[in-house]
Amino acid sequence: MLLRRLSALAVLTIALGGAGAAYAAVPDSPNAIVAQRQGGREGRGRRGGGELRGIERLNLSSEQREEIEAIRNQYQEETQDLRQEMRDAKQQLQQLMSSNASDGELRSQHNRVIDLHQEMAQTRFEQMLEIRSVLTPEQREQWAEQMQQRRQGGRRNRRRNGRGDNGDNGN
Repeated sequence: MLLRRLSALAVLTIALGGAGAAYAAVPDSPNAIVAQRQGGREGRGRRGGGELRGIERLNLSSEQREEIEAIRNQYQEETQDLRQEMRDAKQQLQQLMSSNASDGELRSQHNRVIDLHQEMAQTRFEQMLEIRSVLTPEQREQWAEQMQQRRQGGRRNRRRNGRGDNGDNGN
């Protein structure tokens, strides 16, 4: 019984570690939005914005810049609130992991973190769609190429670090 419980706890800890890496991709501070707008990195070394980085290189008209800035401002408060909720939910999950919480409580809190992560992803996608609607067909094509290059660059970096596209290290 104890061995099974310890095994379950070990599996959950490993799963949460992997999930934590995925959640780390979500910027946690208001500085992320500034970094996203500037196409740079946030103070703690995380990248902000993903698909929105580099959009300034698309030869935008002043009208397009204003529209895109308005769209970003529209989503700023919502994403800040979601990030705070996600931080709080992850912190509570960590506290539950070190307590005598039941598996059900842990699963429930883990599902809450997953739901918040999904909501953040959906919000970012909606923002991206709105920004996309401001772009010309040529700019959309350039933007898609930029995103593809970033994705390929990430794969190359994983390979250099001994990891393939599927995340294993070849062992």
